[in-house]
Amino acid sequence: LEAPTHSLQAVIVDGFLTKNFWLNDVLLEKAMFKGVIANEPGLVGNVQMGESWSIGREEISDWMFTQRRMIHEGFTITPLLDSIPEKEAEAMRVTLVQ
Repeated sequence: LEAPTHSLQAVIVDGFLTKNFWLNDVLLEKAMFKGVIANEPGLVGNVQMGESWSIGREEISDWMFTQRRMIHEGFTITPLLDSIPEKEAEAMRVTLVQ
């Protein structure tokens, strides 16, 4: 049986630029959530995919967990589906449980 995985999303600021990042492999350490940056940085240059990153509870902008290959919650995902290629969006839609 596949264990559920948890991810948190946080806004990361680099000067005047901001981007939402997913943190995977999340652990709670001393009231901070520590995880690994799970998406490409795009416009911001102060993080890299795979880099460790810590956030406080107040910095969480979204959360999700996956279980049996289905994504639960992750409310910021649905609005973004219109901005990606239709085939990719449809593959994502069938995995969302909301």
